[in-house]
Amino acid sequence: MIPKPGKPPDSPESYRPISLLPLFSKIFERIILKRILPIIEANIPNTQFGFRHNHSTIHQVHRLVDKISYTLEKKLICTAAFLDVSQAFDRVWHEGLLFKLKSILPPTISYYLNPI
Repeated sequence: MIPKPGKPPDSPESYRPISLLPLFSKIFERIILKRILPIIEANIPNTQFGFRHNHSTIHQVHRLVDKISYTLEKKLICTAAFLDVSQAFDRVWHEGLLFKLKSILPPTISYYLNPI
């Protein structure tokens, strides 16, 4: 683990993991990512902003303000729900997610997901 600069050393969030994947695995991951990214982008709604290229928080705030302004101009009711899903990935059922992935992926890739 590599400590993050300016973070308290007694906090687990203050460290970055070190990747020890072999070179072949890294190349394989890049090839797979390059092939599936267009498919993923085509299937994710344009309103999904988290962890996407050219979809920043600022864009989402701008979109929200536009929707609120439009609703108020038309004298309609405007409601919103804001959820804080911090550390959501840590709460995902990883075994279930891997099971689902293995059931829909080609055998070559699903074999890659198995522990050594």
